[in-house]
Amino acid sequence: MSQQTLMELFIKGMTNSGALTEIGDVDDFETWRGIQLNDSNDLVEIHWAYFDIGGSVALEWLPPTVESVALNNNFLIGSLDLSLLQSPLWHFDVSYNVFRGEIRLDRLPKSLRVLNVSKNKLDGSIDLEHLPAGLEALHLNGNSFEGIVCLNNLPEELVGLDLSENFFCGELDLTSLPPNIRHVHLYENSFSGVTDFSQLPPSLENFDISSTLVEGEATVKDDQDFTFPLAVTVNRN
Repeated sequence: MSQQTLMELFIKGMTNSGALTEIGDVDDFETWRGIQLNDSNDLVEIHWAYFDIGGSVALEWLPPTVESVALNNNFLIGSLDLSLLQSPLWHFDVSYNVFRGEIRLDRLPKSLRVLNVSKNKLDGSIDLEHLPAGLEALHLNGNSFEGIVCLNNLPEELVGLDLSENFFCGELDLTSLPPNIRHVHLYENSFSGVTDFSQLPPSLENFDISSTLVEGEATVKDDQDFTFPLAVTVNRN
């Protein structure tokens, strides 16, 4: 199919899609707002953040040349079948919408570097053990995910992880975090039990596990932005 046909199918379920074409030709997607083409006139970027669009998106019709998608801060609804995403997509942001249901993270494209599904209505358990090897940032915060999470097999390239404001539970093993990770947000969950903080990687700059039920003892440097619940004894040096 042509890129024009694919894009028309991609937005078919959207409401207020006129916001995308208000300064262009509805029959020529190249004139739509927030569209970027490469030198070969292939669609590589869709940036429709804060466009007040609603309805649903049909990910199965996303043109296979697209590398970056930003649909954040809209009113999009429906489910998210992330297995429909394809390489060379490296950036996918649908945060601050109203997507519902479960998502699978074990069939993401190998090219993916940034995934942001924060601040939706997503639920169910999450598999963090089969993420793309090159994933650098994962934002799942502000949903209704639940269950136990395993942090022992995160991608080596991961720099930022945000699981905050969910319903995750159980004990946490923080002894095998990626070597270059800088930001970890786990706050406002139901994590519990005595936790070993002695092997947090030196690269870690920002770590927040407040508003949880974990216990233990942690030693941190004065210049590190670490926040713990009251049940954790914090020693600073």
